[in-house]
Amino acid sequence: QVKELVLTTQWRMAQGLGIESVYETSMTLHHIYGIPYIPASALKGVIRSWIIANAYEGKEQEAILDPRFCDWFGCPSELVLTEEGNKRKRYSSYYKEARKGAMVFFDTFPLKAPQMQTDVMNPHYGPYYSDKKSTTPPADFHNPVPVFFLTVQETPFQFIIGTNGKSTVLQESIRHKEKNQDLNIFDWMKDALQH
Repeated sequence: QVKELVLTTQWRMAQGLGIESVYETSMTLHHIYGIPYIPASALKGVIRSWIIANAYEGKEQEAILDPRFCDWFGCPSELVLTEEGNKRKRYSSYYKEARKGAMVFFDTFPLKAPQMQTDVMNPHYGPYYSDKKSTTPPADFHNPVPVFFLTVQETPFQFIIGTNGKSTVLQESIRHKEKNQDLNIFDWMKDALQH
């Protein structure tokens, strides 16, 4: 099973600003096509984190106890978290074994030539942020240093999610606690990307 959804950026999208570059910022460009895109791993990570934050109150140990979550994204047999006092606590997953998720996320590409737009970050307190001795105050006498970077503006992107095998996970849902409603993977994706 494969389903697709087309979503358009409302304003500007910055993807991959932290990637190594000869400039201070970067953009995720496809290694063959040279166009901006959203890697499948980034999309899966954003949606997975958003679901943990909004369906399980930010507790991954609760997420891996839900068979639907494990079916969607996969889960380890055991989750080890470091808690207060550097104590390690172990949480078993629902299936008590490592599982591969049934959902397959595909890279997201623009459906037309992307509209590129320059944006700017303008840090005003560079000396304050780079002072390792903490002796420089954040003050108005510091010179702002504009950092220009590329964004994609008002461009439709095609999102594709499928399943490996005959799984029905695309029809299943997980409850959003704040909205008090069940959302399927595409509803969760839209919610994550909007917020």
